[in-house]
Amino acid sequence: MPTIQIRLPAALSDRAAGASTVSVEATSVSTALSRLAARHPDLERLVFDPSGELRPHVHLFLGARQVRAEGEDALTDGDELRIVPSIAGG
Repeated sequence: MPTIQIRLPAALSDRAAGASTVSVEATSVSTALSRLAARHPDLERLVFDPSGELRPHVHLFLGARQVRAEGEDALTDGDELRIVPSIAGG
């Protein structure tokens, strides 16, 4: 099974024991996120709503391409999935 890196922004890393990168074994984006959530439940609540859907302000990138949480994009060893929350301001 491929090992991928999930990159977390500073705003979320404190919910993952201070880690800015978490390694998981997964073959799809949805599996990778499930494994991340199982390992860091506090992070799960910030990324997913109570029904388990990705929160609207959270975006996922596999390399330079935006992907969906329920996507079955095939992952390969060494891929990087980035979680990027939207930033509001004015």
